[in-house]
Amino acid sequence: MEFDRQQLIDNINSLIQQKNLKVGDIENAIGISTGYISRLSKEGSKSIPATDVVWKLAHHLGVSTDALISGDFSKGDDNISVLRRFIRKLLVQTEEGVLEWEPITTKYVNAVLKGDEPLFFLIKEDDNNRGVPHMEDGFSEANTTYCYYRNRKIVSKGAPLDAVWMTRDGFRTRISNGRFFYLFPLCVSFDSGTPAGDVEQDYFEMYMLDWAPDTGLVGVTALFGGDTPGHWKASQIFATLGNGGELTEDAKDLYDAIFQTAYDLKINAGVKSAILNFLGDDLTLEEEE
Repeated sequence: MEFDRQQLIDNINSLIQQKNLKVGDIENAIGISTGYISRLSKEGSKSIPATDVVWKLAHHLGVSTDALISGDFSKGDDNISVLRRFIRKLLVQTEEGVLEWEPITTKYVNAVLKGDEPLFFLIKEDDNNRGVPHMEDGFSEANTTYCYYRNRKIVSKGAPLDAVWMTRDGFRTRISNGRFFYLFPLCVSFDSGTPAGDVEQDYFEMYMLDWAPDTGLVGVTALFGGDTPGHWKASQIFATLGNGGELTEDAKDLYDAIFQTAYDLKINAGVKSAILNFLGDDLTLEEEE
């Protein structure tokens, strides 16, 4: 895709307006000269911001670099824009340690498919015994999952009629209101409708798990009795297939950040601060020598 300077400038200005930010505050925050953004936006200007400036702007505005360059933020309340802001907030809170993610391993999902673990929303059970799938050489349950196993199969809302499997570990986190967010790296095999036959495509899918109170007389009676009967309800937030492909880079950035933090060695925040202070003191001493 050819670089469109005006699209970049329009995106910067649209995001500044949508987030109700002050241009001067942004310039100070990312270390560029006062009036820099205004000069870029001036009619007739052909200046192109440096790569590092674009990266800093994207990070400060809460979007990926690719989205800032080639996206369209002229309508900030459209679904893609809302989801981009949502993913970016998850990314920032992950990097800052606000959110802690736990793995949903491929090994665990394979155990669910085999019936060794209870069902959860990504896996459906029916009366169709599909048998045991024939897997390619090199297949490992620690690295990827089956798409089905006997009468259980992975069901993706993004591709409900196709064969789907997990290509790596998924992750989940719980936010302050009790909801869970799940992010899965998936692959789908579908009929291309051409002589090439079946085609495989990697994608990400995110779900929200929320507590849904039961309705009806039993539910109402229990509610007045002090209990809240209900069940966990899974709702798809997005899948990077079709129109959702615009979210692929954003979702990949989030997944990479989650993967890094989820498997990193855990250190208490206070202990880490003390260690960094200690290391800083050492560096100061070395500089003085």
